[in-house]
Order: sequence, then C-alpha cells, then structure tokens
Amino acid sequence: MKSLFTALLGAVLVGLSGCSDTVEPLVEHCYPTGMPAETALGDPDRTLGSSGNYNYPLCSTRYERVISAALVTNGAPPDVRQSQSRFVGIDGAFFAMQFGKSSDRIWDVATEPSRLQATLEATCSGSSAWSSILAKLGGTSNRFDRNQCANATYINTMLYGGNGLFRDSRTPTTARSVSSNDQTGNTVLTWTRGYLLQRYGAAGCADCANRQYHAVIDAGSSGTRLSLFEVAYQSGGYPTVKWLTTHKGTDNGIDNFVATANPAEVNSKVIDTLFNALRTDYFGQTQWPATAQSITVDPLATAGMREAELKHGKAAVDAVYQSINNYIAAGSINQTSPAAVSITYTPGRIATIDGNSEEGLWTWINLNDYFCDVFQATPARRLECANETSGRFGVIEVGGASMQVSFPVAGAADPASNRYAVNIGGKAITVYNKTFLGLGQDLARRSMAAP
Repeated sequence: MKSLFTALLGAVLVGLSGCSDTVEPLVEHCYPTGMPAETALGDPDRTLGSSGNYNYPLCSTRYERVISAALVTNGAPPDVRQSQSRFVGIDGAFFAMQFGKSSDRIWDVATEPSRLQATLEATCSGSSAWSSILAKLGGTSNRFDRNQCANATYINTMLYGGNGLFRDSRTPTTARSVSSNDQTGNTVLTWTRGYLLQRYGAAGCADCANRQYHAVIDAGSSGTRLSLFEVAYQSGGYPTVKWLTTHKGTDNGIDNFVATANPAEVNSKVIDTLFNALRTDYFGQTQWPATAQSITVDPLATAGMREAELKHGKAAVDAVYQSINNYIAAGSINQTSPAAVSITYTPGRIATIDGNSEEGLWTWINLNDYFCDVFQATPARRLECANETSGRFGVIEVGGASMQVSFPVAGAADPASNRYAVNIGGKAITVYNKTFLGLGQDLARRSMAAP
C-alpha cells in the first residue's frame, strides 16, 4: 500500500496555515509528549523515531495535507447541509471519542464530539502526558493506545478542519458517536446485516426462501471477521435478520494474499481460522437446530481489496476470490459441529463491494434499523434515536482504509450523484452515500507519517 500512502501525501502541498512560519509540523507532534522515540507504532514495523511532542495545530496541519490529497482523488466532501438528519460517528469516529478502560476513562466525549480538540490538547500535551496515559492503561499499551492521539487528531480535523465535513459550523452536525457493540459485547452495528436487510427486504426477491442462514465475511483492510445470521423472509414485508454471533480472525486482511506465490493460503490462514472459531465457540456452546444444515457463505471485501486491485490488477484479486470459492464449494471447511450436526457450506456472493452503492449504504440501513426502527410501520426507537426529530441518523463511518459518509436527503435517487434508493418493507428513502479511499484512520495516519 506504500504507493497509495506516497501518492496521498504528495498529490497536494498545503501551506502551514495557522502555524508559525518557522515550525515544520513533524510526526512527533501527533504523539503524546514524553512518548519514547523507540516506541513501536505497528505501521507495520515503524517506531516513533523522535520523542513525542504533541501539538494539536501542527499535527492537524499534517493531516490537512493528507485530507487535501485524498480529496483530489476522491472528489469534494459532501455538503452535509443537505442532510435531513443529524449524524452519528462509528468505528474510528467512535474510538477517537472514547479512550481507556471503562473503569478509568482517559477521555470520553462520545456525546459531545465538539469537545475533542480541547480534550486532546489537555491530555496529549504536557511533559508527563505519556506517563499519565500509560498509568491509566495499567502500565501497558497496544498499538491502538499508542496511536490514539494521532488518530483522534485526524478524526477531529476531518470533522471540523479546513476541509472538514462540519467546517464553518455547518449544520446539521454530529449528535454523538456510538459503539458498534451493545452493552454485552455483541456486534450490532455492521454493514453485513444491512446487506441482508436490503437483499431480503426488496420486493419480489426471486431466490429468498422462507428461512436461511448466512455467514457473511467482512474482509476489511485491517482484518477479517465472520458474522452468522438467521434470516426470515416475508414477501413484500420487513425481513427478520437475526444476528447470532461474530468471530474475528487473526489476519491483517486478505489483501495480503493478492499477487503472492500462493494466494490459496488465504484458505488455511483466514477462512479455516474463522470457521474453526465458529465451530468451537458457537456451535459447541449453542443448541444448533438440526433442521438448519445449510449455511450460505458470502465473503465480501472492502477498501483493502479496492486498493489491492489498483495496485496489482483485477486478475490478481480475482485469483484470491476464485480460490475461496473453490475451497467452500469443494466442502473443504470442516462440516461437523461438536453437536454432530453435519452442516453444508455453500458459496454465495464473493466480491469486492462498492463503497458508494453498497458498503456505506448498508451501514446506514443497519444503523437506522437498529436505533431508529425506520423500516417498521410503527417504529420503536431506542434511546439514542428517541429525541431525533427526523427519526433517522446520518452516519460517518471511519474504517482502516476508507471513510463512508451517508445521510437521508430529499428528492429522487440519482446514482451518478451518489443518491441511492432504499426500499425495505415498503418504506422508500433516498440516501446519499460516498466513500473516500485513503481517509480511513490507518491509511491517513500512515500517509501523515510518510517522509
């Protein structure tokens, strides 16, 4: 991915507005003051290089360069003033707002995102900043902790900076950020469920049996996870899509198997790992119905494979997909559950999904179904959506390699303008959605740190 990092950083040179003419923004300005130079940052093998010396304006300037460069490739950010709803931030846009253990938060501005800059300046700077953060973490840190000040500065710059979505105090603004997990740790905000809601909620679904089981694999840029769903189709009505379990792989993304000597290794190193976890941790602990013996497997990839196709070509990406398809079709996945129920896995859709018409749109569908119940005749809103006058949310989703921005708009669908028709259970809504490759927090941070 280095070629993309370099291109993003070098495409546009932005002046150091708001900074001293004599001070060049450096990478260490994005890291907590006092963080040792030898600290491993996991990008993938990079160390900080110089002691952390956090400075919000200087760090934000480095990120402004990255954002400006990415917009040259992706086009201008959307005009959020067209949105009929306020926004929520998820994934990277949530993790930036909440940092530290639940019992001893380092900061939590999830319900007041506009406080993030002041919080960063108070927490990440000062001579004892890193030692104080480390103490609250219990003396140890992972790569996410070490990059937190940098990632959060990026999110704030992307929201409120010179090219930010809410620059110039634009409204509607961000109402809050929300976790993708519920209070018991179950994954509830995932585009994988939105994919099934749209597929089975469309009128006249030709191949929708009354009840089906889907294992949808979210093959992301930083890792892979499998979510199992039970789907009950109702002709012309709202489908019941019940989340059963999610298992996260140990890989760093299936794009790492593109253009390699043996792309089929993706099956032993990723696919088997996911299904072995499903077999042991779910089927082994759950009363799996004997009548449910067939599961459709949908491996769907996002920005990591989009970038891999740009770098290596479509044929190299398709070779990985064909290998996965053949592996599933040949019955190579262990088909016996601990309960001795023989399960048949059938390959479903295997593809890189479109960030505009699919990934971000499915995220919007699932989040608004979960919080706001928008596709039901009589919505039963959750607390997070109870006070929203529009009864809906716009969504800012920041992944590892890309960012998606989606919100409901007035008027008819026009895919050429990123306006898409959503019709589930007879409820028709027009949703704007656009993806920005390179503006996921990992790619943005690596571009920021590139020489």
